[in-house]
Amino acid sequence: TLKEVVVQTKQYNNSCILNKFTGISYNSYTSSGYITQMAQRFQAPIENSLLSEVNIYKEAEGKSLFRIRVYAMDTITKSPSIDLADTIIEVKSGKEHVRINMELYKIYIPDRDFFVAVEWLKVPYNFRQQKSMFEGKEIITEFYSPKIYVKKEIETLDKEWQPWHMNYKGKWLHLNDKRSLMISATLKYKS
Repeated sequence: TLKEVVVQTKQYNNSCILNKFTGISYNSYTSSGYITQMAQRFQAPIENSLLSEVNIYKEAEGKSLFRIRVYAMDTITKSPSIDLADTIIEVKSGKEHVRINMELYKIYIPDRDFFVAVEWLKVPYNFRQQKSMFEGKEIITEFYSPKIYVKKEIETLDKEWQPWHMNYKGKWLHLNDKRSLMISATLKYKS
């Protein structure tokens, strides 16, 4: 038996941007060792849409190397599940606004719900230290870049739309934060 094959034409007459954002935030997430990936949930207007572009706002703290992952949604747990990309998508950028052309990877979203995740690479290139004051003492915090900004929500964000994170054991957990990650996804689709 063979896996199901979806045949698509390259004619798309519609596009949309999901989780569109403007401006920057001053709150961000990074990986200090416990978190290996963070994922934002999206919902496509129709099945079999093509992921055209991913935009990420992150701190411009020097160049960082990270991976973009695209997952289907597990229908029972509502967490990220099957990786929809058949190749490794690595991004190296020092810019605050990172725009990634995803059409090269031909990622079709089989169902409407999917996730875009940032995977931190714990390599010396990404290692950072930050000095700050706490109760009158200087402390040094160690982390790995990038620092991904979070979007300030005007209304409370339902739990099902809150970000997920993968811990160092490879388990997906709800972040329990009422803000979404500043990650947007552009889709192309046929009406």
